[in-house]
Amino acid sequence: MILHVCSLSAFIPPFVKLINEEFREKNHQFWMIGNQNLKQHPVESADNIYIARKSVVAQIFAYI
Repeated sequence: MILHVCSLSAFIPPFVKLINEEFREKNHQFWMIGNQNLKQHPVESADNIYIARKSVVAQIFAYI
């Protein structure tokens, strides 16, 4: 499994879509920080995507 950890920004949604279309979803996991950016940069829902809130506690919980 490949884990992609990133902040949600403009190039992430197309990257996630490309990876999920070209590779098997179960081989890739996406952990993103910055759920307040979802309106600007929407990401399609999938089982391999987790979006954490930007608070410090939420980030620590996400990494655990």
